[in-house]
Amino acid sequence: MLGEVTCDNCGKTYLKENRLINENRRLGSKNYCSMDCHRQGKTTAITKNCAHCGQEVNRRLAEYAKSQSGHVFCSRSCAVAHNNSVHRSYDNNPNFVTGEGSYRHRALKHYGARCSVCGYDVVEALEVHHRNGNRQDNRMENLDVLCPTHHKEYGVGLRKYSE
Repeated sequence: MLGEVTCDNCGKTYLKENRLINENRRLGSKNYCSMDCHRQGKTTAITKNCAHCGQEVNRRLAEYAKSQSGHVFCSRSCAVAHNNSVHRSYDNNPNFVTGEGSYRHRALKHYGARCSVCGYDVVEALEVHHRNGNRQDNRMENLDVLCPTHHKEYGVGLRKYSE
């Protein structure tokens, strides 16, 4: 004997043997009209757009649930590009140093924007030299404003600071 059943995936009604209908109820199984509907009904994937490039991405619910931000990416490169542009830019970057705190800015402000040897004054080209060679030592007395030529000369030892 046949009974009418509604597909749990597509909603289409179809005929199915009563014994199979009863067995599905007893087991708590769902009813599907075809193997395609069965596969689609068993899939736990969702489709979202990549947060960076907008391309459609299929991810399982479990993978989506692991995302702390709720964003989905089509590739690792899209994830890195998005995170760099959104979360790690300028003052959001934990290593970002504002202009006021950077040693270059402080040295240019303290000594003036000109090479201490020749007077070259193109601010964009000026460099700050660490006299003792330790780039972690950003004390003002260890810094010197130099043009690229003189910075190189001090760096390779052609010029030395007289003690």
